[in-house]
Amino acid sequence: MHREPYDSDVTDSQWQLIADLATLPKKKTGRKRADPRECFNACLYVLYTGCRWGDVPHDFGVKKSTAYHYMQELKRRRRFNAIFAKLLGIAHRQGKIELHNAYLDASVVKSKKGVREWSGTRESIVYLG
Repeated sequence: MHREPYDSDVTDSQWQLIADLATLPKKKTGRKRADPRECFNACLYVLYTGCRWGDVPHDFGVKKSTAYHYMQELKRRRRFNAIFAKLLGIAHRQGKIELHNAYLDASVVKSKKGVREWSGTRESIVYLG
């Protein structure tokens, strides 16, 4: 069944880059796995729109529970990390990103609870200049 693509869908060329990492191995028993590209697109739709899994449109051709379990399995197998690393490497080789100028954003650093005790000595102060 053909459907109109959503903004969050991967293109054919994008899918070729990540298909080996985004496709889960075949199961030995039971039903055949759902289309991995449609499952991946459904996952991207949820991440892109911020909707609930129950609000995934029916035209993806996969059940919302199937897409949810597919995403959990990708996370468990650390495939999202591998996909990100592969795309980052490709962007770096093409000169679209410079890895020598990377900065840590405070929004991704885990915040410690409570007041941090400082010794007040010069050794506890780090100068960045």
